This record gives sequence, structure tokens and C-alpha cells, in this order.
Amino acid sequence: MEWARGVHLEVLENGLTVLVQRDATAPVVATVLYVKAGYFDEPDEWVGISHVLEHMFFKGTRLMGPGDLAKEIKGLGGYVNAGTIYDHTSYYAVFPSEGENWRRALEIQADALMNCALDAAELESELEVIVQEANRKLDNASAVTLETMYSALFPEHPMGRWRIGTEEQLRRLGRSDLEAYYQSRYHPANTIVAIVGDIDADEAACFAAKLFGGWKNAPADSQFPIVSDSVPSPAMITRRGDVQRAMAAVGWRGVPEGDEHAPAMDVAAAILSAGRGSWLYRGLRTSGLVNTVSASHYTTRVLGVFNIFIQGDPKKFKLAVGSAIGLVKRLAEVGPSDSDMKRVFSLLATRRARSLESMDTRASTLCHYEAHGGAGLVDVYWERLNSVTPADVMKVARICLNPLAPSSVFYLPVGADQTIKRWPPEAVLPAVSSLSVDAAVVSTSSTRGTGQPLALPPGTSGESFGGSRFVFAPRRGTGVCVVGAFFSDLPMGESEETAGLTTLLTRASLRGAAGRSGASLAEAAELLGGTISQAVSRQYAGWTVAVRFDNVQDAVELLSGVAIQPSLDEKQVANEKEQQLADARKARDDMFGHPVREALRAGFDGTSYGLPLIGLPESVAGFTVPQLREWSDRLISSPSLVVGVGDLESGPALRQMKRSWGLPDAPEADTRISGSWRAGSMHENRDKEQTAIAMAFPGVAFEHQDRAAVRVLCAVLSGMGGRLFDALREKRSLAYTVSAIPWHQKHLGAVVTYIATSPDQENLARDQMLEELSRLVGDGVSNAELERARTFVVGQEKMKLQSSGSILSELVQYWGSGDLKNAGGFVTQLQEVSKRDVNRVAGEVFLPDLRSEYVVRGKNS
Repeated sequence: MEWARGVHLEVLENGLTVLVQRDATAPVVATVLYVKAGYFDEPDEWVGISHVLEHMFFKGTRLMGPGDLAKEIKGLGGYVNAGTIYDHTSYYAVFPSEGENWRRALEIQADALMNCALDAAELESELEVIVQEANRKLDNASAVTLETMYSALFPEHPMGRWRIGTEEQLRRLGRSDLEAYYQSRYHPANTIVAIVGDIDADEAACFAAKLFGGWKNAPADSQFPIVSDSVPSPAMITRRGDVQRAMAAVGWRGVPEGDEHAPAMDVAAAILSAGRGSWLYRGLRTSGLVNTVSASHYTTRVLGVFNIFIQGDPKKFKLAVGSAIGLVKRLAEVGPSDSDMKRVFSLLATRRARSLESMDTRASTLCHYEAHGGAGLVDVYWERLNSVTPADVMKVARICLNPLAPSSVFYLPVGADQTIKRWPPEAVLPAVSSLSVDAAVVSTSSTRGTGQPLALPPGTSGESFGGSRFVFAPRRGTGVCVVGAFFSDLPMGESEETAGLTTLLTRASLRGAAGRSGASLAEAAELLGGTISQAVSRQYAGWTVAVRFDNVQDAVELLSGVAIQPSLDEKQVANEKEQQLADARKARDDMFGHPVREALRAGFDGTSYGLPLIGLPESVAGFTVPQLREWSDRLISSPSLVVGVGDLESGPALRQMKRSWGLPDAPEADTRISGSWRAGSMHENRDKEQTAIAMAFPGVAFEHQDRAAVRVLCAVLSGMGGRLFDALREKRSLAYTVSAIPWHQKHLGAVVTYIATSPDQENLARDQMLEELSRLVGDGVSNAELERARTFVVGQEKMKLQSSGSILSELVQYWGSGDLKNAGGFVTQLQEVSKRDVNRVAGEVFLPDLRSEYVVRGKNS
């Protein structure tokens, strides 16, 4: 597919570039402002200033006050955000395409870009927020590991700096610094504006030209720092911290964007780590050496980094790193096979199509390639990638990936003594056999006729056979289909002793099924275009895979074999159990997810809703193969859903799905869960830079009539322009992350608030959070807040139509919650929410004495 087809390109007299592409496959528009200035443009005295300026984009202009931009976009039903990276900064908005939304959104963004106020008082306040963001990043061990590796590879280049800036560096920045940086880097010739979506392309291009044509900032001399040709001596750096698993980042200097070797380097990374059939996955993850392993080739206009990232048991650390290096050597000495290349090209094609489904990703991608030589390169690069040969991969591996010359960073748990003291470690070549090119799917076909039609949203078709459902929704224009097979209710039957058993079953089934090994399953799926992924919620469990549109029948047959005939081999189960046990333990390192899960667990004490899906370390450690086999029998005897979304007509797709699903039709069933709520407060102490506070309040179930009102309530509170964002972040600078999250399950629900702050501000943050919730209950929402929040949540529902995966997830969520017939009706329910509804549910939900609170306390608290 030619993704640059139909792009309208115009360079204005002032040098600004406008890109417009019409795409009417979803009622959505995205606008992206792409400025070719980022961390590379910062002199040493201004480290972090690009990111600070990004924040100030939202802090007002001569026409808008602080926060007004986000509120206006929210009032259009959309969202706005921004991101800074090494060679650019982008500002984007995504919203429903109704009426003149895109015009107003672009006007707001243009005003912020060209007339940013850079108010001194607002800057002082916002720097406190950015300091909190920087501290939050210091608690992210993987980010620390990767950026430390960059510093070893590029010690004399901005790539090697801690890019967000330290607290000391940030506090030195003043308004005059930002003004000077803005005037020198933010000018029309350095800016690309992209509009993609359900719009008239000519009309949008004319409007953008009129809007930005008067911008007169003169270009200033801005040169990227030159990368030294001399490669630094290989470095080994060891850090330790409050983490559960060891991490390693092993990096080499790669090649920049546009280099003749860049496509081959990208293919080399994919051979190593794309999909379950990749060398690193089969050699390190499947064998149990690591929990996580990946390879990537990151490129900018002036440099590239090839990186291998490993996370796993400290006791296996040396062997894991040595094995990864062994596979890098194999890449140079033996090279990939034809079947490796075929698998990777098939997988990358599907991933590319799925990534460009969303309007904002497409707009950002077009900007990226335009900045690197022309928007049409999005297709040219794909042609270059597809022309890479095994010899090309071997060549770049020999040139760029010398096993003796990487820089490596190891981040270990405190007390672990397994660090690598001498490089290279012993290079061990894991057993990674060549895959066969023939990966035909074993048939599990059936002879179903026509079932009972299902009441579904317009355009979606489905049939029922007892407790079995077959559903398909067209999503045209990508050449891809996402299919899934799911079973309901089983996860709700878990207890403290069996928590995580469903997750282990769905994971272990991918290690062998229907007479295939795990490697053969991976190969079969990836030759179809996708990787099989397991999906577990408290309502359902199953698997999904994204494939080319002509492979739906084979994909469903593959999923059928995984569900019906899992091998559950003793050795493979033991390996996967060890992996899951490690994941259950390292969940404590997530400073957002961990306190939220623990607050819910305490509140829903005594029910499966209070249990983590990954399981508890003590429960996972005790699982046995007979347990799994019994659990598998229970799974496939429960109600099932076979669902697809993608580039096919519903009729043919449904026929293929019914023919390929080999499981007998299940009876109707409904597992009911009830339980009381337990209020209380718990905490744990950690060696972290921030303190995280999660408060869970009893809410309503997915099928409850007040679910729409709760969703609007959380939109009033959360996100840019929300009450909590304004009060706790914008006005008091207490946090970078603050939110209110609706949590709806089949029979029970909750609302969770979250804030991460400095340890010395824990009590203030808690008090202010409760005060804002109390103020909302007492004063109620205003008409303007209601309208903005209601329009926003309706817009979010419409924007889900961009992605095949999002549509599929929505259908599965409604089916798993017993409400499939209403899958298309939630927008209407949201539109009917009244101020009285929101005020009533706020009073019913936010009762301070009923909160279940969990705190992860940082150091020095």
C-alpha cells in the first residue's frame, strides 16, 4: 500500500511546509505541528530547554490563558499533547471530524506555536512540574539504563546527555533563555504542518496556508552538533537500585536516517527480536534466560544507535548477555536464512499497516519523512527495506556490530553480585534452529451452518450458536485483519491460590499446540503477518493475531489449535511459570500500576476482582501441569467469541471464521461475583525519588446504567483541562502525573485517583486531592465543565474507529461483560448524561471514609 498517495504538499513563501492527506475511513482528523528542533539543538547551558518550551506551548498566548488550549480541544471532543525528542518537537491534536472542528483546532495550535506567551510566573510554576517529571524518570530503571548507555556511546555529543535535564540544570533556566531558544529555533522554514483525516484536502491546505502564511520569524543559524568519527573505547557501567530484575543495555553506534545501510540495520534488528519467532526470543526468552529481550535500531538525521535490551534474573545475567552477543556474532558470520527474511518481511508489513491506521501516527510519519527529504520517502523506504538480502544483513553486522566493541550498562538489584567485570563475556550460541519456509496451518475446520443473527452496531455482523458467538466488523483501507478467539468468565473463578492461572494457561499454550512447537506456532503466525498475543481480563481470556486480509481463515484455524490442543509440556510450562513468577515480582517496580493494583486488591478483598491477573508470587510458584490441564478443559467449555475486524466484507469473513473454528458450540453461562468493599490505608517504603498515592473508591459495574455518568465525571476531573490537572499540577505544581480513572468490570467497579509527588509533599498531595474531590461533591460541575467533558468522552469513542485493534477490543469488552447487544449504544448514553447525573454519582462515589488507599513512599519520607 502506498501511504503517501494523495498527499497535498505546499511550501509557503515564508518556508513553512504544509502536508494534507484525506482519509475518510474513520470520522477523525489529526493535526500535527512538527518543529525541527530538539535536544540536539541545545547548548550545554540550556540542557532540557526544548522540553521546557514544549510544556510552555500549553501555558497561554496573548489570546488564550494558561490551560485554555487543552480545554478548547477537549471541548471539540479531542485531545492534545506534545513530545520532544533528539531532532524534533511535535505538537498534535486528534478529534472527531464533525463540522468545523479541524479549523478551530488548527487555529488554536497555530496561536500557541506563533504567539507563545512564555510568561515568567507560569514558567517558574511549570518548572516545578518538570522537576517532578524528571524525578519520575529517575524511578524508571530502564530509561536510566538506556540513557546511560547513550552517554557511553556518545560522551562528547548531546546524545550522551540526560536529555530531560537535571533538577539543577532545569532551575537555572529563565524566561530570557526560552525566548532566545524560541526565536532561534521556532521559525517557518523549520516547521511542518500536517493535517490527515476526514477533510477536504484542498480546503484544508488553503486554510493552513492562510493561517500560517503571515508568520515572519526569521531563520537563525542552527546546526546539529557533528558526531565525532572516533568511536569511544568500549565502556562497561554498573548501576544498582531498588529493582527486582537485572537489566542490561548493550549498544553500538548505528547509522543515521537515510544512510544506505539503514534498511539492512533495521532488518537485522527485526531478525533478532521481531516476534516470537525471532532469534533473541527463541534463544533467550523461550529458554527462560530472560524475561524481556529486544533489539532496535534508532535513527536520527545525524546518528544511529543499535541496542539490545535485556531484563531477567540476576543469577542468569552473565549467560543471558553472553548468549545475546553469540547471536549478534551469528548474524555476521552465518546470517539470516531465507525463511528468517520471509518471516520478518511479512511481519513488518502488517505492523506497518497497523501503525498507520491512526490519523495522528500517519500525520507524524509524513512529517518525519518530509523532514528527512520528502513525505514520499515513507513508501520509498519500504521498497528499500524489502530489497534487503541476507548478505546485506551480514555486511552491516560485520561493519557496525563488532561483539568486542559495544558499550554496555548493567542495572542490578541492590545486593546482586552477578555483574560482568570483563568484556566480552563468554559468547554462548543458543540453540536457535532455522525455521522452515513451509508453515501451513493444520486444519481444524467444522461444518457450521447459519446461526441466530446477533443485534450489533451498524456495519457489524454476527451469529450465535448456543454460547458461541461469531462477529466481524469491516475496517477498510489497510489490507489487514485482526482476529481473536476468547472465552468468558473463567478468570472470575480465580482465588488467592489460583490467581494468575488463566494468564499462565494462555501464555503456556503459545509454547506448543496442535502438534506444533512454540517456534512452529510463531513461524506460522508470522508468515501470515502477525504475532499471536494472549489477552486476559477479569471477564475473558483468549488470543489475538493481526494478519493480511487474505489469511483470516488460516489465522482462525491457528487460534483454534492453540485453544483446543495446547501441549502443556512439563518443561515448557516450567519455563513459562518461571517467567510469569518473575513478572509477578517485578510488578512492584511499576510506580503507577503497582499502587493502583494494590488499592483495588485491598478494596475488593475476598473477590477475584481484587487479584492481579499476572498472579501473586506465592500462587504462581505453586501451579502444576495437571492444574493447567483441568483449567484448560474448563476454559474451552465456557462461552466463546470468535471475532474479526479488518479489510474484508462481513459475509465472506464470517463464513471463513465459522468454517475454521474447530470447537463445539458451548452452552450459555454467566458467572456472578458479589462482594463487599473494604476501606483502609496501606503503604510500603521504597528507595524511589517519588511517592505515589492511589485511592480507590467503590464504583459501578460495566453494565450499570450510571457507567456513562461515571465516565463523564472522570473526564471532568482528569486529563489536560481537568479539575485535578488544573488544581494539583497547574496551580500547585504538586505532580507531573495526576488522574482519575474509571474501572468497570462485569459485576463490580471502582474509580481510582492517582498522584505521584515528592516524598516530602505526600500529606499535602493527599489533602489537596481529597479537598478537590470534596469541592466537586459540594459545588457540583458547571455547565461548561459538563459540556466539555461530555463532548470529550463522546469524541474518544468515535476515535476508536480508527484502529482495527481498538474496535476488536471494544467488541470483546462488551461481550465479556454480557452486553454485546449495546456495543454501539454507549455514545448515545454519554450524550444523554446530565449535570444532575454527574453530581449524583460524584456524591455516591467520592466518600472519603470508603476509600482504599495504597502509598508507595519514596526515600527520605
